[in-house]
Amino acid sequence: MIRTWLDSGPLVAFFDRKDTRHLWAYEQMGGLQPPLLTCEPVLT
Repeated sequence: MIRTWLDSGPLVAFFDRKDTRHLWAYEQMGGLQPPLLTCEPVLT
């Protein structure tokens, strides 16, 4: 099983449509397969 760790930069860009990297993050997330992992500090 492949696990992908996500940091705050790509997550913020994915959720914030005004972010300059939003389109890139959206395209990249579409190619990833679960599980996508992160940690509590990234979410806060």
